[in-house]
Amino acid sequence: MFDLVADVEQYPQFLPWCANGKLVSRNEHELVGTITAQKGAFHKSFTTRNRFDYPHWMDIALVEGPFRHLRGRWEFVATDDGGCEVRYSMDFEVPLLLAPILGGLMSHMSNTMVDAFARRAEQVYGA
Repeated sequence: MFDLVADVEQYPQFLPWCANGKLVSRNEHELVGTITAQKGAFHKSFTTRNRFDYPHWMDIALVEGPFRHLRGRWEFVATDDGGCEVRYSMDFEVPLLLAPILGGLMSHMSNTMVDAFARRAEQVYGA
């Protein structure tokens, strides 16, 4: 599951709100990626720095984008049956002028993220 989350360039294949995903840089404990989120004709890009301890967790922090702040965390916990329990949290604040559109889009993204990755895992790894 960690690998699916880290592969930002594949996001447009399975996240319906993601118009583009670009890996900017990656090293042993950090990756920087840019995502373009889209809702109708409205689209905004944002870049995050994602520090991680593979394959256990990834912390997300805004580098650049239309937010006052954005941070999140993915946690991956192996289960006894060979599966993976995924925990995801996101905290963000949007400027007042963008709140009607961007706030709704980010809430939708945050609320559907884990399910979208679970469906992608079934496609990639099987049931």
